[in-house]
Amino acid sequence: MARTVEIILPATSFIPTSVNGAQFVAHVHNNTPRPALAFDAGADEFAVSVPLVMPASYAAGDVKVDIFFYSASANSGTAAWSVTLEAITASTDTLDLEASSSLPAGTVGTHSMGGTAGDLRKLAVTLSATSMDSVAAGDQMRLAFFRDVSGDDVAGDLYVPFVVLYEGT
Repeated sequence: MARTVEIILPATSFIPTSVNGAQFVAHVHNNTPRPALAFDAGADEFAVSVPLVMPASYAAGDVKVDIFFYSASANSGTAAWSVTLEAITASTDTLDLEASSSLPAGTVGTHSMGGTAGDLRKLAVTLSATSMDSVAAGDQMRLAFFRDVSGDDVAGDLYVPFVVLYEGT
């Protein structure tokens, strides 16, 4: 499948929310850090990307998100993530960027764990029309996601080193 748009977002591209925000961590092995966002098993924890611009090559197709994650200790259960996109059209939308946000309801995806704890996992989520927020080429956007503990039974923290946003054809 060809990708007309692909944006790779490392963990450091996200800002934990002020309430129930994910935590930045750096797993270090042989003096080499591996930054990630840590999402707790006990409560929904959130992260929102820095502002981005949807590239001009975006052809108004499905927006997909791959969440790459791992667990330091659990290798069983089902991980659940909710993903959404906020889109703002410059000189058209009237959202007060200083005082409000317009993140729509997210699209939830799940991934069954297995294998060895610490192995990198990938969950692919195709955003619903609502979760895409009518994004168009040139729009400012923010990607937000959280660990949805209501559908998640993986013990312990899950760590996200990066996320990939793309349009597939």
